[in-house]
Order: sequence, then structure tokens, then C-alpha cells
Amino acid sequence: MAVSRVHILRHLVTMRAFGKRLARLGGRARLVLHVHIGMSINSTTGEVLSTWLRKAAKGPVDMARVTKDDDGLRLLMAASAWALAVDLAVALGYNDDETLISRKHKQVLALVRLQRYEEALISLGVVLGCTTVAPNTPQYIVFHLLRVEIYLALEDEREASIVVWELQGLAAQDCLQQPMVRLCVDLCAVKLLLVKGDLKSALAMLLRLLELELYTDPSCRVVLLCDILKVLLQMGGMQFCAHYQTLLRATLASNPQLGENRLAHLAAVTHASVVFAQGDYAAALESFEVCISRAAAALQRENSVAMAGPGLALLPTGEHAYFGMQDSSNLLLEAVNNASVCFLHSKQISEAVERLEGLVQSNPALFLQPVVIFNLCTMYDLSCTVELSDNKKRALHMLTKEYGVNTIPWTAFRITIS
Repeated sequence: MAVSRVHILRHLVTMRAFGKRLARLGGRARLVLHVHIGMSINSTTGEVLSTWLRKAAKGPVDMARVTKDDDGLRLLMAASAWALAVDLAVALGYNDDETLISRKHKQVLALVRLQRYEEALISLGVVLGCTTVAPNTPQYIVFHLLRVEIYLALEDEREASIVVWELQGLAAQDCLQQPMVRLCVDLCAVKLLLVKGDLKSALAMLLRLLELELYTDPSCRVVLLCDILKVLLQMGGMQFCAHYQTLLRATLASNPQLGENRLAHLAAVTHASVVFAQGDYAAALESFEVCISRAAAALQRENSVAMAGPGLALLPTGEHAYFGMQDSSNLLLEAVNNASVCFLHSKQISEAVERLEGLVQSNPALFLQPVVIFNLCTMYDLSCTVELSDNKKRALHMLTKEYGVNTIPWTAFRITIS
């Protein structure tokens, strides 16, 4: 979902504002912060990189241990070895529609991670040509939703809109009678409005969807209420958040079956974000800490299931249809990122840096993402001398090369010393 990504970016704006305030503290505050970061003021790029590599939990994949079959493909996907996964999926080929769909699906997800969008569209075209992927099947919907994501990444709003209109025209199909599958299509229409910056229309559409009898299912209500709260935060409509927070809490309380699933995690992260926006950093941080522990445990469980389970991971009912369009690590990234911002606003910059660095070290190939790079580079600028900041940024850039993350440009690291 795009809304969570927009929500993360909202906190980057607040970080810039905090940076200006921190800068007013002057050089003495900077020197205090050096001590807390735990890195020598004279650390070289090589020393910083060595520290990163020593602490990283997952190193580059040893291909000698990867079997040339679907188990090996699942291993590469779980290890976030996207380029290797693409190569293996191509090498394996396919014997029938079932193996083609399973392998191409993983290939497309890996290609999207690598930002090789044109290749991903070609692979999707092959999948959609299968006779088993007919318009009345959930797979058809899921793969077309992937097309929407790719077109938006390419900034091709016209093609994305055409796909959404086509899907909305299939409303009579059996698969679109499943509430969460239909909601995924409607949320793509909301996303198009958000991409265009039309927050009022996006909010109006979400409110209309909330009133539909089709979406009285508790899973649908949780998703809609969370998205409504996030759009309200974007619009600065804090005075309206309390009402929808109450509705969200009531929905969760009256549906204990939601328990510890990812929808409950989504609701918890959304609640913590609202509390953060209200300026109660201590309470927000406490909530984010709970979210982090739950999301980390959930991600570990999902990786274990992915390694053990066969075939295509497309689950078209319940919460899985909604989360099928997201990487399962998104909730963890958002919770850790926003907790880090809470620490920053509480003037605990050393803890803010440690949280983000710890996230990256837990799986560099997965979490070396633009939002994390931006935040870390900003924090280095706030807490270090120019020379040490540049050394840390260079080490971060070298880490992306070490783990095959080639989608982040050199300019993103904002290195000032040539």
C-alpha cells in the first residue's frame, strides 16, 4: 500500500524541521553527540565498513549451498538475494502453468525490488497469458494489481488508471465478491488520487467505502480506518482522528480473532503514529516498541513458512489479499523508522541512529532502502563532523554494493567531500 510509504515520508519532513532546531544548539551539542554515537571521531571509511560487516546478520548468499530448484528459489527470496533469484527463476524454466506462475511470481517480485520494471511487466505478460489465470480467478486480480504498482513506480499514471478501471469493470466476477479482494482494487483507485496529491478526494472515497455494506467485514474496516487516519495525518486533520481511533479500537475489541495478525500490527503502528503526531513522543515510542517486537516475530515466522511452503504465495481471502500486495517487512521498517524519529525528537540521537543501523544490520539486502538511507545520512550530518559523516555515508554506500543493492544512486548519500 502506498499510504504507509507516504506516512513514512511525512516523518522525514518533521525530521528536517528537527534538524534545524538541533543545529541551533551549536557545536558544543555536536561534540556531546559524538560520544554517544560510539564511533571514533577519526574513524576511516574502511573501519566503519568493517564494523558494519561484522555486525550484519546475513552475509551475501553462498550459491554453493543453494539447490537449483524451487527450494533454492525460496531460499534466495527469503535471503533478499533478488538478482540471484531472478537468474535462478529464469534458469529453472517451467513445465506447466502451475510452475510457471509460481516461479514467475517470485521473479516479478525480485525484479520490482531491483527496479527492473520493464522486465517485470514482460514477465507479468507471460503469466497473464496462461489459461489458468482467467479473469474470474483471484490470481488474475493479484497480478493486475502488481501491474498497477509497477506503472506507478514508472510514473505512468495513465496506464495504472486503465488497469484499475479494467479491474473495477470486473465487479461481477466471483473473485471480486470476496470483500478484501474487491477492497484491494478500490484502494488502488484511492492510491491514484494520493499520487496526484488529491488528499480530499482520497479521503472522501475512503469514507464512502467505509459506509458500504460490502466492507462491514472487520478486516476491511481495520484497513479502511487505518488508511483514513493516515490521510487525515497528511492533511493535518488531527481534530478528526479521535473519532476514527475510537472506531478502530472498537473494531479490534469486538473481533478478538484478529489477535496478533498483521492487521492488528497495522492498527498498532497507525495508532502509534497518531500519538506521535499529537506530540506525545514517550507514549508513541512505547507503542512503537511493542510494534517492533511483534512485527519482527511475525517476519521471522513468515520467512520460516516461506521456506517450508510450496508454490505460489497468493492467498486471496482475508487479510492476505491486502498484504499480498506488500512486502511483509514493511510494518517492521515503518515501526523502526518511526521509533527512530521519536528518539530524534526526544533528543536521543544516538539511540535513533542505533535503531536504524540495527535494522539494516539485521538484513542489509532487505532494509537498505531509500527512506532508511535518507534518515541515516541526515542523522550522521546532525551528529558528526563533516569528515566522519562522509566516512559513514561512504561506508553505507559501499555496503549497498556488498549486498547487491544497486538501486540507490550515489547522490542519495549526499557526500560533501569529493
